[in-house]
Amino acid sequence: DAQTGGVKYYNADGTSAANWDKTENTTLYAQWAAEGEAGNPWSVGGEVVAYTNGAGGLVVSGTGAAGNFSKDNLAPWAAFADQIKSVTIADGVTGIGSRFFKGCTHLGTVTGGKNLVSVGENAFYQCMSLETIQLDNADVLETLKNAIVYQTAIKKDGSLYTIPSITLPGYKAVLYGTNDLGDPNGWVPVDPTKTMEESGYHFFKFVLEEDK
Repeated sequence: DAQTGGVKYYNADGTSAANWDKTENTTLYAQWAAEGEAGNPWSVGGEVVAYTNGAGGLVVSGTGAAGNFSKDNLAPWAAFADQIKSVTIADGVTGIGSRFFKGCTHLGTVTGGKNLVSVGENAFYQCMSLETIQLDNADVLETLKNAIVYQTAIKKDGSLYTIPSITLPGYKAVLYGTNDLGDPNGWVPVDPTKTMEESGYHFFKFVLEEDK
């Protein structure tokens, strides 16, 4: 289990094989996997890895917090981000970095995250098809607000994106619009069923609010 250089071996679920018992006679069988598959996952920071499941799903596994991405440092799946339809976050993952799912335009559901406590800013940037974020830990709420708050909310046909259904008890996602990004008090609630032209606004954001 090489720490720097060399070959690092993984179990089928993407976890490290470093704890295998190597004191007994062992027969190794090689099965080559393409980069990004379960047998050859991407390292995305610390002890966290990610891999695709072959059915439009992205699995984030391992232990601890994943790293950040940016416009100059894209996620390793950026070239085919539009093919990702679902994300599963394993229990050992405690954090998701900034712009982690940027460009996943067909991402519809995010589930898991039993121990997830932080989601980076704009983690769901350009995730225009996002319908459900079903996380198991309500402690992630405050950082989740920043993850979707400045997401562009206009489809190519001029209609607004579907507001994600946030399955965190007592909260809901609300769409706001403004014509002046410089006015922090200029945001007003917007009907997501209307087009941009019908709404009368040019800039939009999602905000998590208490569901009273």
